[in-house]
Amino acid sequence: MRRRSVRETSAALATLATIIAVMLAAMPAGLAWSDDAAAPTAAAPAPTPSSQPLPIVSGRGPTILLFPVNVEATGAPDDLTRWATAALQAGVDTLPNVICLDFGRTSPLVRRALREGRIRTVDIEQQVTDPKVAIQIGHAMEVDMVLLATVSSYKVTSKPATAEVVVGGQLYDVKSNYDDQSQEAKAEPTVFRAFGVVGRSKQWSEGTDEGVMARQALRDASWRAAQVINGKTAEQVSSAPTEKKSNKSWRWFILAAAVVGLAAITHNSDEPTVHTATPVEFLPRNAVATPLTGGENAIKITWLAPEAVVTTPAVATAFLGYQLQRQTAALGSTTLSAPVTIANFTTLGPAITTFTDFGSGGLATNVTYYYRIRALYSNRPATDFVQATGVGLF
Repeated sequence: MRRRSVRETSAALATLATIIAVMLAAMPAGLAWSDDAAAPTAAAPAPTPSSQPLPIVSGRGPTILLFPVNVEATGAPDDLTRWATAALQAGVDTLPNVICLDFGRTSPLVRRALREGRIRTVDIEQQVTDPKVAIQIGHAMEVDMVLLATVSSYKVTSKPATAEVVVGGQLYDVKSNYDDQSQEAKAEPTVFRAFGVVGRSKQWSEGTDEGVMARQALRDASWRAAQVINGKTAEQVSSAPTEKKSNKSWRWFILAAAVVGLAAITHNSDEPTVHTATPVEFLPRNAVATPLTGGENAIKITWLAPEAVVTTPAVATAFLGYQLQRQTAALGSTTLSAPVTIANFTTLGPAITTFTDFGSGGLATNVTYYYRIRALYSNRPATDFVQATGVGLF
């Protein structure tokens, strides 16, 4: 077993202190402690996040590289790392003007960096927990910040059927923690912001699949973590917002690809309420996904540039490119996975209007794939997402 470095141990202890403070702050007053438990000492106040706002880079929010979430909790499902990483990426990606990329082997950005020799195969095969390594990779990937997170506790109860997770992490600014002269990360990286949050699922009926409860608890924790990353205190995010139906319904076009032909159907899916609707001339146009034939198990997504980019030089100058996300659902199901960014403006620059999604060694069968794309500008918030056709591969 690899021994932790002093730096890693310090970061873990800082996260643990934050988590303990958050849990103590959330305990009801007068809560009785069992006789066999150690009496609690006076709790220190939860650490106050840095008041420094997230950095603005070229008129936009930061690009954050999220490394696969480390799971230290005992008894956790094998898929918890994947679920936690997807949930945290989705949570952070909802912050205004923030772009969150996952450091996974299927990411086009990661594969491109690997091809160009900026990162090594060992970098994507190891579980990155050392901030120095993360910052070094973040510099090579040309991102603004790196995010390390850990699930330190995982608990499931049967009566009532609920799940609870404790997630902690640290966000590091790449530029301020990188020494250009030595071409290495600084010996003692400075944490830009740390968080420690508890996420809980709702009470489900007995016999509910554990994975359903776990993913809901992770989404709850990820929402809280994203708010702390954005500058709120732990007390301000002690209660997640009440879930409600959005007053905006997106129409998803589902195209089922089969040997005998294609059939198109539609259904409605709720999307989070958009703060301000994007003027249509700034949106990508005519996003369409098409299955590739010949046993490639891949989907090609095409679109047209926003009208304002084509007609207005000032808008074209501020145009950075696109962000493309994928969601999946089992055939016949209306339950969608959390959106995952599969390509960003570093790959999908202003001149790009097509992308082929191969997944990892080919996309899976018996799955319906959904795609959505938005435009990114240096002088205005990221646009709303435009939904592309969903394609079912059989």
